[in-house]
Amino acid sequence: MMATDSARLCHWHVQPDAAHLAAALSQKLQSLSDGAIADHGRVRIGLAGGSTPMAAYADFAAADMPWPQVRLALIDERCVPLTNAQSNERAIASAFAGARAQLGAWQGLYTETADPAAAADAAIRDFGLPFDITVIGMGADGHIASLFVESADYDAAIGTTTDRVVLPMRFSA
Repeated sequence: MMATDSARLCHWHVQPDAAHLAAALSQKLQSLSDGAIADHGRVRIGLAGGSTPMAAYADFAAADMPWPQVRLALIDERCVPLTNAQSNERAIASAFAGARAQLGAWQGLYTETADPAAAADAAIRDFGLPFDITVIGMGADGHIASLFVESADYDAAIGTTTDRVVLPMRFSA
């Protein structure tokens, strides 16, 4: 695919404020989920963390969805316990509190093991790939999907030679 071809696949959706952005993302999640469910009986959604999508997630969780056919997985997590305020899973679980018990599946990434990245990789493989919908975000510093160029793991994460689907982004202290 030529760069001009891929550029045609990008669509910018500008919203006047955060509330409109959250509503628009929620509506898009609902529409895409309905399509995937109609197509193959379920939807697998990969959810990013961060503060921006939480209002959209809460709005989506309040929607009238066939929740047993909805499978949610985190795709972006800090290596901190779920009790830590910095945990993306903790925040996303809070946004989905009303719908979580009805979900077809919920897959977090954090686990207390010797190799949490390998455990998360295995969990996401068991969850099932590919995702039908993936929500990624951009941080205030310009990083996308938790890919930080200053991490020693950056090249492996953006490369095509690994067979892993979950990789750490480590930083030296």
